[in-house]
Amino acid sequence: MSISVLKDVMNFSFREAALAYMATCLGYIISPLHLCLLFTVDYFKADLKEVYKVPCPPSP
Repeated sequence: MSISVLKDVMNFSFREAALAYMATCLGYIISPLHLCLLFTVDYFKADLKEVYKVPCPPSP
């Protein structure tokens, strides 16, 4: 969302825009505040520390 606001102020190349988009998606997926993940962990009575071992290694 911030890139669409900043595009008038700064010139973004395709590479920079793609990097920002990828970083945003990965940050959202592994966020401890991601409600889908928290509800899923609660529903299946899983250990949150064990669940985070799956998505964290592929994320930079």
